[in-house]
Amino acid sequence: MKTQETTIRVLSKETKTGNTNGRDWTIDEYTLLEELELENGAISETKVKASTTQGVGDLEIGGIYKVVIYITSRETDKDGKKSLWNSFRVTRAEKIGSTTTDTGSPADTVNDDIPF
Repeated sequence: MKTQETTIRVLSKETKTGNTNGRDWTIDEYTLLEELELENGAISETKVKASTTQGVGDLEIGGIYKVVIYITSRETDKDGKKSLWNSFRVTRAEKIGSTTTDTGSPADTVNDDIPF
């Protein structure tokens, strides 16, 4: 178990439903993108699927958040083959921006000023 504080962008949302032991459940699963600049200047992108706690609520698609992610893993052994299963849950989120902005029409972005 580990927590990680990072900045992410929400790429998509998928609602999953099911039934376990006679109880119906619904969970929202988000695809999150973390972009980090490495020491050599390269950009490292990491995508994970994560759920949120009730206290966090819904995340906006296209929103940029400063989050704390709770990471857990479990190991299974089936027929002598070990598998590792990771899960990610957003336990705190603070919206700091959005990638869905109105840029206006292309004519609005053209500047005819002559710099000399």
